[in-house]
Order: sequence, then C-alpha cells, then structure tokens
Amino acid sequence: MYVLVILSTSSLAACNDHNPVNLSSSNELSQESIKVSPTPSVSQKKDEVFYGEWVIKKLLASDSITTHGDEDIQFLLGKKITYSADSVILYNETTLKNPHYKLSLNTKEEFSKENDNEISLEQLGIEGNSVTSVMIYEDEASKVPWIISGKNKIGWSFMIKDKDTLIIGNGGDFFELVRNSKSS
Repeated sequence: MYVLVILSTSSLAACNDHNPVNLSSSNELSQESIKVSPTPSVSQKKDEVFYGEWVIKKLLASDSITTHGDEDIQFLLGKKITYSADSVILYNETTLKNPHYKLSLNTKEEFSKENDNEISLEQLGIEGNSVTSVMIYEDEASKVPWIISGKNKIGWSFMIKDKDTLIIGNGGDFFELVRNSKSS
C-alpha cells in the first residue's frame, strides 16, 4: 500500500527568518542551510521560494501500484497550481485562503523507507541527501493537512527540488511541476 511521502517525517526543517532556505546560483537548494528542528516550521513569509504559478509538466516515476491510469495522468499534465502567502489555487478552481505551510526535511533514507524502497530521490532527479517537503494546512491550529479528496486532486503537498521545480507525490505517482515563466 502506498504511503504519501510527506505525511510521516521524523526530521523537520526550520525555515524562518532566522534559518532561511538559501538558493545557490545553480537553482539548487542549499540543504546545508536548512536547520533541523524538533517541530514543524510554519511559514507565512511573503517571499517563499515555492510561491508562484506552477505547471504539471510530466510524470517522473511511479510505484508498482498506483491510483492513476494513463487517462488520469494525461488529465493532470499541463494543469496549473498557484501557491502564495494569501492562497492556494488548484487547477480545478479549488481555493484555500490564508494557507499555512509547514516545511519539513526528509533524508533520502527516510524517503526510500516511506516509499517501500520503490522510489528514490535520485529517480526524481534530486541529487542531495535530503529534500524539503511542504504540507499545507487550513489554519495554524490544524493538526490534519488540507487534503482534497476525489479523483485527480493533487497539490496539497509537495517537495522542493529547486527554485524552478516542485515534485508532487500522489497515489503512487510523482509529478514534476515547473515554474510558469509567463506568470513571473
């Protein structure tokens, strides 16, 4: 059975005004600049690296069991998702106002274990020893992430590959999202 990667993490990143996520000149996140904290970091900054409009570009990898057929994958490709301090807007017009983003750090070992060793960070094009994951909550007090139920509903969580690439894992499939340069 598939377990969503970013629902169960044991290492959490603190990304706030005192511990920013830095970007190197090669668009890569500097994971060394992310400090590990025992509690999730809630971000409400106006300038997060993941803010912007994103386009679902391609399917990167799939577990041996997935919930998406070829028709579902084709439906998702090209859809747009917007993340900002004020809202999350999904391709199906689902909108969350005033979202709370919680950032965490997954090591490559944790990631592989959480995916039953079927998918690795390397298969997703992530070369480092860890990845920053973002989970979206309806408000600061929420204990449960903002999960959109239904077929082909993705966008409520993601991983940051670099400043221009996000990865969404859902239903056993991992999709690459690229920053929409037309909206920058």
